Amino acid sequence: MVYIVPFNKSDLESTIRCISHSFTQETMSQALGIDVNSYVSFAEIVSQRAIQYQLSLVAKNEDSGDVVGFSILEDFLAETPNLEDVDSRFLPIMNVVDELKKWYINNYAIKSGEILYISMTGVDEKYQGQGIAHQLMEETFQVARNNNYKGIIAECTGASTQHIRAKHGFKVVKEIEYKTFLYNEELVFKDIEKPSGCQLMLKTFD
Repeated sequence: MVYIVPFNKSDLESTIRCISHSFTQETMSQALGIDVNSYVSFAEIVSQRAIQYQLSLVAKNEDSGDVVGFSILEDFLAETPNLEDVDSRFLPIMNVVDELKKWYINNYAIKSGEILYISMTGVDEKYQGQGIAHQLMEETFQVARNNNYKGIIAECTGASTQHIRAKHGFKVVKEIEYKTFLYNEELVFKDIEKPSGCQLMLKTFD
């Protein structure tokens, strides 16, 4: 049995572990060869921010108490984290993310408190296929409504995440194609076959 709760400090270590293991399966991370150990410092930065903002959610195993899924949330206009100490292989990923965020901010007049941002979301490989990602999505909607957000936005890098978001009413507003994306004049994601690109997806509330 798995249940969803707000992410707090008592779940910090378990969440860092879950993020580190889950995101080595993420599309761009696989293309760049980022392993579990390299993910730990990045996951710690993300998790500490999440505790600070008090918006995020985790899915926990009722028997063990372990975190088996997560939805890391913050305001879309929150300050960009300092990632100087993380593995340099993360930089192309951050470049994609920054490019999509800057495009949206430059093209749409938004204010702090209007758009909730899904920074990271995932489910432990052993627990996939049990509907946990959908549970996290539904609870994320509730967080957005409780905090008076007008919409939710996320960069969706993999086919399964894009499918789940579309099923929950998200629409693609911008895409960066993997095969043509250049980082330091190198096609770092040219070997990614599916999906075609990283999509910025948005859901607004009526």
